[in-house]
Amino acid sequence: MAKKKVVMEYDSEEWDIIPEHFLVGFKEYTNWAISMWNYDGEAPKHFSLEDAYIMDTGLAGETGEVLEILKKHVRANLKKNTPIDKVHLTEELGDVFYYLAMIAHRNGIPFRNVVEYNVAKIEQRKAEKLQKIYQSSRKRKNRR
Repeated sequence: MAKKKVVMEYDSEEWDIIPEHFLVGFKEYTNWAISMWNYDGEAPKHFSLEDAYIMDTGLAGETGEVLEILKKHVRANLKKNTPIDKVHLTEELGDVFYYLAMIAHRNGIPFRNVVEYNVAKIEQRKAEKLQKIYQSSRKRKNRR
């Protein structure tokens, strides 16, 4: 498995851990995540209720770790301006990403669909917000 040398710009730390095929797409990442679920190297054909519980609580736990990093960063910045630990944050966001991909797969949802749906939803919200701003602006101009 070929690995790509990745330089974390913010800390100029080199990470030699990202296989080339990760850079291909969501399907490949999800397939890799599934293959990593069992330590025996076999990708599971189905997931048990125990697997579901571990995935769901794993997501909650990793999200909590992300929030802990952010809380510590805010608290540290109340006294002095310190940079956030981007390497640690990157690690924990990766864990969140892993559990999200696994939960989507477990429920028969391609992770790419999750991302595409989210982009469409946020784009729609932005368009609606801009429309309201435009309409509000026109109302004010008409009152003058």
